[in-house]
This record gives sequence, structure tokens and C-alpha cells, in this order.
Amino acid sequence: MRDTHLVHLVGPDGLCALLTLLAPDRQAGSREPGVANLDEWGELVRRLHIPHYEEARQYWSDAVADGLFSDPTAPIPYSQQALLSILDRYGHGHEASNTP
Repeated sequence: MRDTHLVHLVGPDGLCALLTLLAPDRQAGSREPGVANLDEWGELVRRLHIPHYEEARQYWSDAVADGLFSDPTAPIPYSQQALLSILDRYGHGHEASNTP
């Protein structure tokens, strides 16, 4: 996967390729070694497949420091509601709230 272009990791087929890394032995003919670091794999999947994550992640530490997720009624981290809230609050005029 190291030499794979990002275009091959987006969309439904890209997500399938990323998920195959979790259990490479189950994929016939797989030459991939699998996932060495699950946290890094999760970050890559979020960056490629969760809308607004890439834009909001730069403000994540600010949101955590401000206690945005400490309230039990707060939106689930990485949900569209949470990401748009981060962009609205910290994005300084970001137009993400108008996007589906």
C-alpha cells in the first residue's frame, strides 16, 4: 500500500482496499502485510472517507481543550454534526455548514 496512489483509496473500492488491510490473509492472492498501526490506519480512513474531517482536524485540539466533547449530550466525535460544529466555531468563516 505504501506506493499506492490516494486515488485508489477513495470511494467504495478504495474503502474495500483499506478494509482488506485489516485481514489480508482473507483476501485471496493478497500481498499486503496488513495494518501495523491501527491508529494510523483509522486516521487515514477518516481523512479519506469522512466528509469535513480533513478540514476540521486542524482545529481538533482546540475543540478538545474547550471541552467540546466532554458533555454527554455532545455530538459523537467524527460525526458530521461534530465536524461542522468545529468548523463553524473554529473555522473562521468556513462555509461547511451549508454543505450536506
